[in-house]
Amino acid sequence: MVDKFIELFTGYQGDFGIADMSSAQLDTDKNKLKPNYEWAGRPITQGDYRDHIAGKISIGIQPCRLDKTVQFGCIDIDSKDYASFKVENYLALFQQFKLPLVPLLSKSGGLHCYLFLKEPIPAVDLISALKSFLLPLGLDPDTEVFPKQKELKEDEKGNKVSDVRGIRAACKVMKTRYAKPFEGVQVKIPYETGMNPYSGLVDLFEKKGILTKDGNRLKYVDSKGTEVKEYRRVWESGGELLDNIMKDFSSLVPAEDKETVKEEE
Repeated sequence: MVDKFIELFTGYQGDFGIADMSSAQLDTDKNKLKPNYEWAGRPITQGDYRDHIAGKISIGIQPCRLDKTVQFGCIDIDSKDYASFKVENYLALFQQFKLPLVPLLSKSGGLHCYLFLKEPIPAVDLISALKSFLLPLGLDPDTEVFPKQKELKEDEKGNKVSDVRGIRAACKVMKTRYAKPFEGVQVKIPYETGMNPYSGLVDLFEKKGILTKDGNRLKYVDSKGTEVKEYRRVWESGGELLDNIMKDFSSLVPAEDKETVKEEE
């Protein structure tokens, strides 16, 4: 059983996600539990798969491999109100439209609808296939599908290039000092250098109003009133500019966000 499970859910082997249900929070908007997701920080082993099947831990596998191919994907069906969520409605649609999806109940009560392939295909092709299933299922076009990676066609300075240099990954923030839970950002992961630790911060700081547009630049005013204006690509390069914002963070966020940070600590 373990070998078959590994065969079905083989993806990126260098790391994997773990869901901590002991610290799960209630999303009052959807009436569902949201666990705290973290990266394990090490390659996955057969023992991890075995513990997952035994119910000792809850793991998540990144479908996209280093060669940009995938052999499984998933549509994550959520509901605005889980109290009235009816699984049988979707099961009927699977049969009606003969969709090759395998539905499993998620931890929060929704549906994870898996598509398993006999051979790996490019990730972008599987993403397109999964998105084509959203309409017959009556789902919103923004419904989450996995993998979420898109090709990264730009160099380290942000200039557009014709060849693929990496992937773009959409991430949802579950718990952090710099954003409310469940906010989304996009991070860029070049194949040669790996993810920039500052990737996604500019988007978050713009959403918070900490970075604001000023002509064709982004402006930052620190807690002492000092203005800094730079082009977006300069901000996105990270380094001292973003470090200074993070050091000054507690003086910049709105009062309601400070309360969120206190609760998380």
